[in-house]
Amino acid sequence: MLHVNEINVHRGRVRVLKNISFRITEGEICSVVGPNGAGKSTLINSISRILPLKSGSIHFCGQNVGRLPPHSVVELGLVQIPEGRRLFRSLTVLENLEMGGYQGEGKRKRSETLQMVFSLFPILKDRKYQCAETLSGGEQQMLAIGRGLMCLPKLLMLDEPSLGLAPLIVRIMFDVIERLNRNGMTILLVEQNARKSLSISDRGFVLENGLITMSGKAEEIASNEHTKKAYLGL
Repeated sequence: MLHVNEINVHRGRVRVLKNISFRITEGEICSVVGPNGAGKSTLINSISRILPLKSGSIHFCGQNVGRLPPHSVVELGLVQIPEGRRLFRSLTVLENLEMGGYQGEGKRKRSETLQMVFSLFPILKDRKYQCAETLSGGEQQMLAIGRGLMCLPKLLMLDEPSLGLAPLIVRIMFDVIERLNRNGMTILLVEQNARKSLSISDRGFVLENGLITMSGKAEEIASNEHTKKAYLGL
């Protein structure tokens, strides 16, 4: 479904991603593990086309998307849930969700998808006329995911979905991710909680200093001695 081939990405004069290549197969969960500053968010933003490529290519469902604008890759079903949620804070929950379904198939099926989001996150239905800025951190993360789902993604990329959340809400988030995957959604997960993200993933890779230093089945990554010491606290 997704083929990232030898991409290089710069931030100013700094080369952040260095010849990154990987594939994601339809129907799987793939986790990206690594320290802060390794380039994980840069990777997600590059695939979303928010950041330009210096070189390399990105193919999604057989189409070269490496030079497309961000809204075009969303129309194709490649959707990002950004770190920090990035909600329209002065708009209501319902208005935020409606903003997610603003084009293409998402717009045509907006009412149907809205009910699906409310079934995943019943609290959002209860709060649908409440301003986003008044929600708790966990509710805001639910809203950010719900807004992304309104785009009807084929591949959903989540950047630190559990960041700053209470343990109970973290469990809810991961349960939702697994449920979405069971229903056929392909997922790329960037997450500081490496132990939990690898436990629900099919495959993963370790990103360090802009380089992929390890890749393979999730259980192989989780059992590696370096990974256990550096990222799993074992």
